[in-house]
Amino acid sequence: MLRDSVRLSLDGVPHSIDFVDVRKTALQLKGIKDFHHVHIWAICTTENTLTAHVVLEKNIDHELQKKIIRGLKHELQHRGIQHITLGNRNGK
Repeated sequence: MLRDSVRLSLDGVPHSIDFVDVRKTALQLKGIKDFHHVHIWAICTTENTLTAHVVLEKNIDHELQKKIIRGLKHELQHRGIQHITLGNRNGK
C-alpha cells in the first residue's frame, strides 16, 4: 500500500498499465503515423489518465480523423485508461 501511495503521489505510470503496449496499440491502428509525448498516471487508486500527441497520416478528412481518435480512445479504455486527452494533426 505504501508503494502504491508513493507511485500515486509521484504521478508514476500505474502498475496495471503497460506503457509499451499502449504505444504499440496506437501505432497499429490504421491512419496513425506517430504517437508521442505520452504521459500516463493515476488520478486515484481506481482511475488512470493519459495525455498524448497523435500524428495522423496525410490527407485524412475530418470525419475519418474523428473515427480514428474514437477508435484509439476505445482501445485505451480497454487497457484500463479512463480519462484520455489527445492532441492530433495530419502528418506532413
